[in-house]
Amino acid sequence: MDEPLAAHTANEAGYCIRVARCAACAGPMEAAAPMPTGAAVAGELAVEARCKRCGAARTFRFSCQFAPGADGEAINPTDEPSRIVDLGQWVALAEHYIEAAAEAGAPGEARRLGERACRCLGEALKFYGPEELPPEQAFFTAASAEAFGRSPVTFARQHLRDMQVRLPKPIGRRAGEHDAPAAAPPRARRWWEFWK
Repeated sequence: MDEPLAAHTANEAGYCIRVARCAACAGPMEAAAPMPTGAAVAGELAVEARCKRCGAARTFRFSCQFAPGADGEAINPTDEPSRIVDLGQWVALAEHYIEAAAEAGAPGEARRLGERACRCLGEALKFYGPEELPPEQAFFTAASAEAFGRSPVTFARQHLRDMQVRLPKPIGRRAGEHDAPAAAPPRARRWWEFWK
């Protein structure tokens, strides 16, 4: 039996499933039931998932180091980068949430999705060393390595920081957890329209 994947929290495990691909058809996977939450989630975790395209089942096994934070959304309370979701996948997740926020009907839902995007970018920024571009080890999936090869500037640290500063800052983050700087004063445009 394979060793469990090393996740910091069950939330990080959930993001790992979200970016995973089906072994049979390369379709996206999703957990068959909501991810467990609460202070009890630390230690071994087994999650049943199904491919959204072909329906193939897969069990993901994780070893979770920490329970989620009080807000239930914390991903990784350390400065250590993820070992199960790479830099390119965190950026893709952030872009997904930014797009979803732009389409959200309710302001509260848009803000929640924006906070998730901000958290994903915070996780992406943990991969950087002293250089402006990330090290090759930050990309441990073929798709992410190809994306970096096509457009390195997309993964420049300042580009990610510029994206993050325009997003709503999650409430309840610990100091030093790659928080976004304070939001700029309100403008005529909504925050998720920063690319216009």
